[in-house]
Amino acid sequence: MTAEPELVAEGVAPQLPREPGDELDAIVYALPEIVRGINASRNAVTGRLTMAQVRALLRLVGAGSLTMGELARRMGVSCAAATQVIDQLVALGLVVRERPEWDRRRVLVRLAGAAEPEVQRALERRRRQVGAVLAQLTLPERQAFA
Repeated sequence: MTAEPELVAEGVAPQLPREPGDELDAIVYALPEIVRGINASRNAVTGRLTMAQVRALLRLVGAGSLTMGELARRMGVSCAAATQVIDQLVALGLVVRERPEWDRRRVLVRLAGAAEPEVQRALERRRRQVGAVLAQLTLPERQAFA
């Protein structure tokens, strides 16, 4: 068992375990720095979307269309919270609400055509953030995340 790293000033990463087989410890100690890096711009992921809005868009990308209940479940939020996010995305022109002919009681949501560039910008920004954090780790530490 390795000793816990010393607590240091915020923004300075603690010394990570370097012993073979300590991948789990390396992840445990590195994870707060990774999360901090990713969350650095949490409320403005693409410059105009909140993290909740981006999460909703990402859930809709491969789904085609979803009911509000299914979207809420996939996001891990209440139907009311998902509805609030979708209201915002509809106002931005990124999501469309539809009532299917086969059941007019249901409301489905899907990405609007304008959403694709926003989703791509959000994903690219996320890739840059994760890449910047991973670049600070050693090769064995990065491999532990794979």
